[in-house]
Amino acid sequence: MHPSIAPLLLLLLTAFLPAPAAALSSDRQQPMHIEADHADLDDQKGVSVYRGNVVITQGTLRLTGDELTVHTRDGDITKAFSTGNPATYRQRPDGKDRDVEAQSLRMEYYAGEDQIILLQKAEVKQAGDTFRSERIIYDIARDHVNAGTGAPGDRVRGYFAGFNAFPGEPVESHIPDEQSFEWVMDLCPRFECPDAWVERVFYYRWWSLRKHLRKSPAGFIFTEFLRPVRHATDYN
Repeated sequence: MHPSIAPLLLLLLTAFLPAPAAALSSDRQQPMHIEADHADLDDQKGVSVYRGNVVITQGTLRLTGDELTVHTRDGDITKAFSTGNPATYRQRPDGKDRDVEAQSLRMEYYAGEDQIILLQKAEVKQAGDTFRSERIIYDIARDHVNAGTGAPGDRVRGYFAGFNAFPGEPVESHIPDEQSFEWVMDLCPRFECPDAWVERVFYYRWWSLRKHLRKSPAGFIFTEFLRPVRHATDYN
């Protein structure tokens, strides 16, 4: 970066990029550091474009990309677009012991909604779950992930992607993990709930039950135990 540009970028982006509501509270008290190879600033239009190896850090917040475009009105950010191969986002939400990590080819931030929309090869890692889709909406204020187009099937597929990323059990199920989503969608009741946590737990129960399905000489059965135990009856 040209030495004369660095202080200007630091001043501008410190003013333009607010700390998200759910972010670690101390982040907004930390100094912001910005790196970029080139900057185009248009005060009249309220548009600033930063190109080449863009890196923004502030406390636990870290953003990277090939290009960042920031739109402002009356000195406040209204929206920002980041592209990269991939563009990345990482930050620690308040009250959590893990960072939220996200990446996609394009990221869109909308200040009014306090949301980040990830487009194309999108991935979000949150609380041990991994969501992948061509479109993911991350609600910063609520620390909530909506994977897919928003249709229930896409959202639920995101849950199963997270379940299947859990460490493998030392047992073989009749329905392997990679087929679990299709099995549940075909044979189990559907459930939609405005509380994503309740909805996720519902599908986790079905995902877990599927592990107990076995084919025996008597037909298909659900075992009580995943591993053989001595006090079990026939077929565990």
